[in-house]
Amino acid sequence: MEKTMTHVKEMNGLKKRLAGVWKRGRRFALHRSGCVILLVAIALFTVVFLLDWRMALEGGARLALVGISVFFLALTGYLTWWRYRRPYDPVSCALEVERKHPEFGGLLVSYVQFHDKGIAHEGASPSLVAAMLRQAEEQSHTVSFQDVVRFRVIWKLYLTVMITCMAVVIAAAMRPGFAKAFVVRLLNPFSDKQYPTRTVLDETSGDLVIQQGRSVLLRAVVSGVVPEEMAIRFPQQGGAEELIRVAKGESAGSGSWVFAHEIKDAQRDFNYMVLAGDAVSRMFHVRVVHGPVQRIEAEVIYPAYLERSPAQVSMPGFEAPMGAKIQWNLHVDRPISKGRMILDDDKSVPISLANDYLSGSVLLTPKDSFTYGLEWTDKESGFVYGPSVRYPVRMVPDQAPKIIMKPAATEEKATVWKIVDLAFTATDDYGLASARLAYKVSRAKGDPVNANEITEEILIFPKVTTQTAENLKWRVRDSIPNLAPGDVVSYSVEVLDRQPAPGGPGVGRSETRMITVVTQEEYVTLSMEKRRRLLSRIKNLHDEEIDADKAIQSFLKDAPKENGPNPESK
Repeated sequence: MEKTMTHVKEMNGLKKRLAGVWKRGRRFALHRSGCVILLVAIALFTVVFLLDWRMALEGGARLALVGISVFFLALTGYLTWWRYRRPYDPVSCALEVERKHPEFGGLLVSYVQFHDKGIAHEGASPSLVAAMLRQAEEQSHTVSFQDVVRFRVIWKLYLTVMITCMAVVIAAAMRPGFAKAFVVRLLNPFSDKQYPTRTVLDETSGDLVIQQGRSVLLRAVVSGVVPEEMAIRFPQQGGAEELIRVAKGESAGSGSWVFAHEIKDAQRDFNYMVLAGDAVSRMFHVRVVHGPVQRIEAEVIYPAYLERSPAQVSMPGFEAPMGAKIQWNLHVDRPISKGRMILDDDKSVPISLANDYLSGSVLLTPKDSFTYGLEWTDKESGFVYGPSVRYPVRMVPDQAPKIIMKPAATEEKATVWKIVDLAFTATDDYGLASARLAYKVSRAKGDPVNANEITEEILIFPKVTTQTAENLKWRVRDSIPNLAPGDVVSYSVEVLDRQPAPGGPGVGRSETRMITVVTQEEYVTLSMEKRRRLLSRIKNLHDEEIDADKAIQSFLKDAPKENGPNPESK
């Protein structure tokens, strides 16, 4: 294109006039395209203004509209100017002039073709060519090439542009606030600049960050033409929306009034927009900060005497033996700056936080059952989330062992050589330590009665024994060598657990049994009497069996035989 322009500048005479036609045509196309682009631009941005003003568009929507407008302007420029641009061609210009002035009769086209010396024309007479060139130049002096491209054909377009521009200028002069706001919002789509209104929003709650479960007050201070009620629009998912009417509240002074609406127990994020009279705010966002999602892991560290490994518990509420230590490992889903474990009676224990602010731990040695809850302080917002749930921890005291002796006579008579069967079962919730025999002797007449009780160890249980069944023998004379007839021995068996002092050990005791010491002769007599009673009882049982057998035989004899002849039928 630069070569073409340079070549055109170097031309003289007729060819220079032809180049002028080409330049004038380019100017004509440029003017026409400029007018069309300007009109399209005014139309597009008028639409953008109306949409932005009436709908209070967000920054993203305004940016999209500006982008669409620029695209259509570029398309208009391409369709009305760019695609018609052509390089300079003398033959085309000559043809265009001859279409306007047919009197040339092809002379201009021939002039252009034969003028360049670099073109050879075999068989053509040089004198004839020179005469034709002179004739073309002489005839062109009488013809004006200006009317080939006439600018006055687009005077209506010029007039339309002038009227439209004047209308825009007048409108902007009449509403300078609107014009200024539109320019600012156009150049900076994310600007908060608002259009002038008769009703003025002096103050709004704006964007808010609140704690989950708390109430939020949406407030606006309105001046100018103050309506009796204000509307708050809440867009919903799926394109729906909720509209709440708010009555005018108390005066804020200087012609301003307060409108307020409280939303209780906010649980999730939401957007809202304030509409008062002809004033419309931008879309505000309320972010509801939820409490941290927590995961509780607890470990029971048993007292040393139980000789048990620490145990993990799967529930936040659990049981633990008295004297145990409890280690809580706590995890949350977002950073926290502070944590507390709230115990009964508003007592609290600080949570030791890790460096990531996402976990912490607490170590306690409870002396009694209790409940607890967790309180967290959000690191980002500073909101404090108290315990919504309290978990019970039951501290179970180490119960005393239980012992049951096998059935036997609770009172019996025996000689000093008696060997007692000590058969019993014993259980304990955490572990048995030992068993011992407890006895005392009440002497015969003339001796002290209710002597002190004596205990002696009879068994040591292995480690971590919670249940056992034993059958021991006790030779009474070995423990009480000076027994005499008439003495009464009271005895029982005790089992002890592993609980240390001062609380332990726990002791479980069986029922008390008694042995009355008799002479050898008395024991034989008692044995014979016992034998006689047993034999009498056996005889009675035998007689009962014979009577029962006779009754059965008699019943079988009298019963009719099945499928046999009936005696009455004969």
